Amino acid sequence: MKTFKNRVSYYFRFTLLFLITALIIYAPYLVLKKSLVWEHDSYTQHLKAMIFISRWYRQSLRALISGNWKAISTYSFTFGYGSDALTTLAYYGVGDPFYLLSVLVPARYIYLFYSFLIVFKNYLSGIVFSALCRSRWPEKAHDGGILAGSLIYTFCGFVLITCMGQPIFLDAIIVFPLVLLGIEKVRAGQKPWLFILAIMLATVSNFYFLLSIVLMAVIYALFRYFPIEKGALGRRFGEIGTMFAAGTVGVSMGGVILLPMILTVLGNKRVDMKPAVGLFYRQLTCRNLPAAFLACEEIEYGALSYAGTALLCVFLLFLTKGYLKQKLQFLLYTVLLFVPAFGYLTNGFAYPINRWCWAYSAMIGMLVAEMWPLLFEMTPGQKRKMTFLLALYFVVCYILSWSVGITFLIPMFVTTLTLVCLLQSQRADFPEPAVAAPAAAPAATDPASAVQAAAPAATDPASADQAAAPAVAANAPADDKDFASAARNGRRFRRAKRCILYLTIAGICANGICKNSPDYSIRVSTYKEQKYLAMPGPNSGASPANDRNLWINDTSQIAASIGHDTTQFERVSNTQTDYWYQNSSILNGISSTQSFWSINNPYILEFLDKLAVSDANNNAWQFTNLDNRAVLNELASVSFLYSMDPVRLPTGYEETSLDPTTANSVYPNRMPLPLGYTYRKTISREKFEALSPAERQEILLTHAVLDNPGVLEDKASPESLASSLECRKVPFTVVSLSPDAVQTDDNTFVVTAPEATVMLSFDKLTGGECYLQMKNTDFRETNKAEIYSDDPAFDANNLYTKAMWDNDVTLYEKYMLYRSLYNNNKAGNVKIKAEFYSGSEWVDENTVNFIVPDNEQYYSGRRDFLLNSYTLRKGIDSIVLTFPTTGVYHFDEFSLIHEPLTSYETNVAALSAESLQNTEIRQDPSSFVSTGVTGDITVSENKLLCLTIPYSEGWKAYVDGEPAVLENVNIMFSGLMLSPGHHTIELRYETPGFLYGICLTAAGILLFLLWLILSIRPNRRRRRPAPESVSEPDVSDNGPAPDGDEIPEMPQMPASSRTT
Repeated sequence: MKTFKNRVSYYFRFTLLFLITALIIYAPYLVLKKSLVWEHDSYTQHLKAMIFISRWYRQSLRALISGNWKAISTYSFTFGYGSDALTTLAYYGVGDPFYLLSVLVPARYIYLFYSFLIVFKNYLSGIVFSALCRSRWPEKAHDGGILAGSLIYTFCGFVLITCMGQPIFLDAIIVFPLVLLGIEKVRAGQKPWLFILAIMLATVSNFYFLLSIVLMAVIYALFRYFPIEKGALGRRFGEIGTMFAAGTVGVSMGGVILLPMILTVLGNKRVDMKPAVGLFYRQLTCRNLPAAFLACEEIEYGALSYAGTALLCVFLLFLTKGYLKQKLQFLLYTVLLFVPAFGYLTNGFAYPINRWCWAYSAMIGMLVAEMWPLLFEMTPGQKRKMTFLLALYFVVCYILSWSVGITFLIPMFVTTLTLVCLLQSQRADFPEPAVAAPAAAPAATDPASAVQAAAPAATDPASADQAAAPAVAANAPADDKDFASAARNGRRFRRAKRCILYLTIAGICANGICKNSPDYSIRVSTYKEQKYLAMPGPNSGASPANDRNLWINDTSQIAASIGHDTTQFERVSNTQTDYWYQNSSILNGISSTQSFWSINNPYILEFLDKLAVSDANNNAWQFTNLDNRAVLNELASVSFLYSMDPVRLPTGYEETSLDPTTANSVYPNRMPLPLGYTYRKTISREKFEALSPAERQEILLTHAVLDNPGVLEDKASPESLASSLECRKVPFTVVSLSPDAVQTDDNTFVVTAPEATVMLSFDKLTGGECYLQMKNTDFRETNKAEIYSDDPAFDANNLYTKAMWDNDVTLYEKYMLYRSLYNNNKAGNVKIKAEFYSGSEWVDENTVNFIVPDNEQYYSGRRDFLLNSYTLRKGIDSIVLTFPTTGVYHFDEFSLIHEPLTSYETNVAALSAESLQNTEIRQDPSSFVSTGVTGDITVSENKLLCLTIPYSEGWKAYVDGEPAVLENVNIMFSGLMLSPGHHTIELRYETPGFLYGICLTAAGILLFLLWLILSIRPNRRRRRPAPESVSEPDVSDNGPAPDGDEIPEMPQMPASSRTT
């Protein structure tokens, strides 16, 4: 009963402190009526994913209840061009147990549920972490440290910064301590049920963190188990074997999510990129990491940001003898923060970042819990050294960072205040006479200390006789004055310890305020107001140029304008990337050319690369449109365009919107290709890749591209194919509009000042489209010191000389230059702007966004671009290029190409002449998942049916009821070879690996149940009790210890020092 009361008391205090801390940290959101939905990833991805998952779960549940199993599907055409919903959303919560509750929440209230989950998961992480720490340090003396450590973990920088924008990451900070608690239970001789369930949760909740959770758990276990104490080798290795078997069972139980994701991730382009990984992170990252221990800043997408108490505990750790394993663990984890290879490994081999910092935070939280009693028992030497170390830390951070901001200075001030108070809160400053008092006296002043006073030796398991000593001590002569002084000092000491706990909370709140208060950061302004997430009323609206309301967007307006039937196939696009409402198509049941998800179909990305599409993003997980290129829009079956500027409408679209009197700027395609159209000829991929990007685009109007062209193959050579095309190169001259931009050869520009410009002049082009081709783009950034070095490679016009550097550049300017070089990374991307002119009249502009290869997180490998001029209605005769950054811009080919599109309509008509009719995508009107595609077609000769469905091994095709081979057509799409005659076409979809994943999950559950049954069978031999040393506290709980894991005896602690 006493243990239960202590547990209830602890969790009540934690809950109260959590609520107070959370209220302070998130107060700006409440005052400003902001939601917890960040306008970037949260709004564009996570919230919309939750709405989709909620609808999908409800529809699947209805299908299960009604017995209509065939209505359950995992494919949706609303994810860009179409994608697997299970693998696309596994990163966004499909396997998250909390998302099951979304079934009960209507879509209009999902944003409230979303915000609630962020706070609730945050709270739950602290509860689980508290349970872990209380299992390791059950003594009352550690309660205050466990409270402090749990709050530090709960409100670490990973939570305050990263998880606020990516709330699904909160699963990691819940599951990880649960896994560690499972390890502790196995280590204590208990059954591995918690460990199995924790591993299963890690597998299904978010596969992204599974590898890092397992890896960090293994490291934790190594520190807990080694070196193994004498005589326990067999037992310890038996426990390790148990954990390995239990982990295998847990992973198997999550196989229904894991196996499809493994197959998907292996084909993901982000994994295929294999970025260059250095020995250490870039210099700026390494210099800023020490200050980031306190400052609320994100470094390499990892945030630490701890209260100052954590820093003081780290100092004390290295000022105290013993604790060898804790010191090694801290040093190892800290070194790994600087090593990109470890970040690359824990990030699933995508790119190197420190998103594993939640494990570092767990280590810090446990360190605070462990070192807490020693904070109040410091020697004079330790106090002097700690003061010196704090001052040294500030100086080092200032020197390394060159300067420190308010986000560091405020936490540093709170840390200094904590140290000052701590130095005045030492146990030695509150002496208690060596006398005992009646048991009723301490109970009157502090109920918690009464229990300790009744059993002053309870912390010493080796002294059974001392447990009965109070009766003897009570008979000792005691002076009332001494007893009153002792009680008074005891109360003062407990208040002093509470003061340090409150200062710890103040340090946490300081970080939260620095990040969330509009006085110190613009962050709160980037969160959506609640009114823009609520379902609008019947008379409300939103500007199509302003993505303010979740429910009124480009695809919703297209759907309203065309009277879209959500059970039918329509694909839409947008002419202006600035006005794209990302992922809005999943809310409206319509297919689009836009997608912003971490996992994308690799065939789509390859198509964009081969056709040199200049997208607004050009990264591996986000694509917007097809640069308004008429041919590509047509081949992708784009039927409607949303456009705020009709001048950007490609050839073939109506020039009057469907609703000319409203803001709904929706323009229909006059002759859209359907979901399925046919080719008479094919070519191999080798011939296709021998052509230039512009030639590849045009050849797709007449020839389909296949790995095995078959009987329809055109035997002509690539040269012969190219000669039959209309596109041609246009000669031009380059004129520098400013002396800071010089063309040193046909393919190289040297730029010595930002925003320098050149002009390309040529004979006037009319009709069709014009492309600026940049092949194998490369960029080398230069700084002023290099520009003034007399090196013509950096200053071709010799505008800036070394003599000018010595004489004309002031010391202050040089200082500011070197300071900027010291503190700033190089450009991660350059946006080259092209403005198109007809004479002196500005026509339009377009931009190529080149991501430099050194930008590992965003670089997608795309270096070839065809920058579109849009339809040449007025004609153009010049292009002005603006280079944004100083440096050397080099291209293997820099040319101008004209695509007249004179045969465009003829070729489109030929493709659609014999096309798929009576097409149904069998899309559920509520969840927008599709159970398959059906249609019929009649062809007059052997033809290839191209289906504008992104190719996937999950599709199975049937022609006239018989299985057929589904081909990969035109790099991106699917297709079927057809013989002359009438055919019925059916496509069915099954997530690759899903069936095997179900079997793996079933096997895991059966193994778990079998293990459970065998462990509780009646005739089972009675379990051997765990060795006594297992139940003893850790070596590090109360002081330095030998090299082994346990110590034979714990030192006795005064009763008053064991109360928080």
